[in-house]
This record gives sequence, structure tokens and C-alpha cells, in this order.
Amino acid sequence: GLAAGRKLLDAGQKILILEARNRIGGRIWTDAFFANYPIEYGAEFIHGDNVVTHELLRTFKIRPIPAPRKPGLWFSHSCQASAKPLKDLSIEDQKLIGSILADEADLLKWLSAVPAGSDVSLADYMRSKGHTSSTALAAADVILAQTRCANLDRVSARDVAQEIARDRAGLGEYRVEQGYSAFLDCLASGLPLRLNTAVDSVRLVSNFLNSDSSSTPVSSGSQVEVV
Repeated sequence: GLAAGRKLLDAGQKILILEARNRIGGRIWTDAFFANYPIEYGAEFIHGDNVVTHELLRTFKIRPIPAPRKPGLWFSHSCQASAKPLKDLSIEDQKLIGSILADEADLLKWLSAVPAGSDVSLADYMRSKGHTSSTALAAADVILAQTRCANLDRVSARDVAQEIARDRAGLGEYRVEQGYSAFLDCLASGLPLRLNTAVDSVRLVSNFLNSDSSSTPVSSGSQVEVV
């Protein structure tokens, strides 16, 4: 939303961005006070070497820090147990996690072998690869499904395979050195922005957007972007 607002404003359009919360960012929320480095409560990583986020960071002279997740994976079967680096896990757990990651990569072969349009859940796909124990499925859920913000039995195997096939972003993983919120602060700088303004509806009137806000109303004829 902020990026779209920036482009519209730079193009000479009259805009007003409305934000229901008392801060910008939505799921992006950085705590800069808890420690001597930024703590991300929400979005944390930049996924890929070629995504547009890198271009925006360069614009604001913000540095991305390489943060390869799979080579540096820490894992635990329980939130009550301390996570350990992959190299310090038991041989059995190392083999399990290696097998899960290999079977994720094999989704492309699966996609080419199944009839067009057919699909199964990622849970059923993993079962078909021999991961039938509750321990294996729980590990697959953490490693494969939670990064997609869903449960293993609700993720489409076909969608994941097509995502892998179409990926052009690259395999690199990064964090934002100053924290994601610092990036958003730069992106929002100078934008007409109103916080604490929840929007109830948006309608098109004479080629202009008009919004009904539960707080201060926005005048008719303004172009409104809801973020």
C-alpha cells in the first residue's frame, strides 16, 4: 500500500492513505528498543535475490543482510525444548529434515507425473513419500507449511510445486539491517497519511474513489488508497 501510494504521489496524483491502526506496517512490526538490534514481531525475511524489495532498499540506502535459513536451520520438536543447529541434532533428526527438504524439491517431479488438474494436500503428499509418523508430519508442518502461513493439511501440493517451478526470485534470504519498520518509515516519508482511521466501505464515484470512514470523513472527490 505504501509503495503504491509513493508511486501515485510521485506521478503527481492527489492521494490520502488511511490506516486503521495507530501505526503503519500491518504485519511488519519492528521493536527497536528490546535489544541492541531490531527484533521483528512480524515479517522478518526478504525472500529472493531478485525481488523488487532490494531496489527499494537501495533507494533509501538501507542494507540487506544475508540470512540463509536452511543452511543455518535450528530445530526442535517441541516449543518446550531448546532448538539446536541442524548439525547438533541427532543423526535420526538430521536424516528426517534432509528427507523433508529433498521431498519438497521432488514436488516438480510429482507435478509432471500426475494428471493435469489433480491435487492433494501437502500432508498427503508427504505421507506418500513415507512420512507417516506424527513426528515426521509435525516436522514437515513446521518446515514447509508454517512458512506458508497454513497447516500442512491445508496447503496444496500443486500450488507449492507451481510456486517452485515459477520462482524467479532466487534462493537468497535476507534481513533488513535497520529492521523492516525503518524501511517503511522511509517509504512513508512525505506521504499524506492518516492513522486511526478505519474504513467501512469504498466506492467509485465519477471515476474517483470515495470512502466512508468510521472516524474523520474523507471529502468526496479525493483519490483514496486503503492500506
